[in-house]
Amino acid sequence: MAVCLQNLDNVASLLSSTNGDREETLATLLNSDPTLDLHVVEAVKLHMLQCAMELYQGHSSGSDNMPLFASLMFARDTSETPKHLMNNHLCDIGNSGGLEQVEMFLLGYMLGVTLRVIRPVAFGTEDFICSYPDWNEGNWPKVFLIAEDDRHYNVLVE
Repeated sequence: MAVCLQNLDNVASLLSSTNGDREETLATLLNSDPTLDLHVVEAVKLHMLQCAMELYQGHSSGSDNMPLFASLMFARDTSETPKHLMNNHLCDIGNSGGLEQVEMFLLGYMLGVTLRVIRPVAFGTEDFICSYPDWNEGNWPKVFLIAEDDRHYNVLVE
């Protein structure tokens, strides 16, 4: 876990000190080391778990400031606690599983961004363009994703 978190910190530090094209620098970095991508994904999942633990504290204490997605996340039989969330949902991300909508909310909330997901297969329906979380749209930076399915996403860059 420490190696994964350190690798994520190293990538963030490198990108913040890069004066050139950050997207190109990141792509080159991730394509040059086959394990780095895995470490970054695992570190992000650990940060999601930490965020879930903080939300769970509020949920358990009956806080009125809980985002709705957190209440829904902990109401599922498979994620009643952060441990269940990790074992039944987060562990599979990147391996055999993808992100369900509630995990998309958690990821966007944890990152402090609005994930704007475009699903071409859902053209003409309300699921064509979705935002996670949707309550801070316009207040948080946006990251645009194209969903091939609910397991494969591509980030749109300029």
